[in-house]
Amino acid sequence: MKKLLIALAMSSFALTAFAAGSPMNEDFTELLSISDKVLEAAKAGDGTTVSSLAEQGVLVAKDQGMKGQSPGLQRVAERMKAAKKAGKKGDFAKATTVMNEAIAEMKKEKPKPNFGGGSEQTSYKFGSE
Repeated sequence: MKKLLIALAMSSFALTAFAAGSPMNEDFTELLSISDKVLEAAKAGDGTTVSSLAEQGVLVAKDQGMKGQSPGLQRVAERMKAAKKAGKKGDFAKATTVMNEAIAEMKKEKPKPNFGGGSEQTSYKFGSE
């Protein structure tokens, strides 16, 4: 009985395990387009447009999150929320700053997947060098 309970506990932990990295199929195309529009509105000093476009970006990020949440997507959504608040306050410098951070996050180079475990420095252990 004790072994059965241990097996059940271990299997429940195994089911909740997940990868911490970003999904390979992340697509920020729509969010990048919205980000560019937010920057243009911030340069023009239009607070209502900044906040409405940032809200649209938050909704797009939320929709993409339903398909597969990632740490990068969460960071972009937080910056969109900050831009929305800054647009409502008329703080266009902050809105520009957080949107540039969001764009940098979306354009960040994704590491290539490494199959077989280890890193590129240890690939020789697996017979590839």
